[in-house]
Amino acid sequence: AAVDSAKALLGRPIAFGKDLAIAVDCDAEVMYDESKQKYELVAGLARTREELLSDYLAMFSSHPEMKLLINPFRKEDAEMGKLLNDKMKGNCKVLFTYPG
Repeated sequence: AAVDSAKALLGRPIAFGKDLAIAVDCDAEVMYDESKQKYELVAGLARTREELLSDYLAMFSSHPEMKLLINPFRKEDAEMGKLLNDKMKGNCKVLFTYPG
């Protein structure tokens, strides 16, 4: 029903990635396993910050409608978020919401 309402407002079909986009709250602080010094997205799959960067880039390549990643790395790895933002070339933004 909401899609039909949006279509009626726009007067045309909704274009995913143009009219609608995906934002992902990664909450990397929760994914980080301090004992392994790695991010664990899924139990048993530990990734370095470099591997995680590659994973995000691959995810974006497969889903260009993704336009915002929130907290993709923990605060201590914020420079990786800046690198990710640069590699996305403005097609997807990286946002950190950590205090301080």
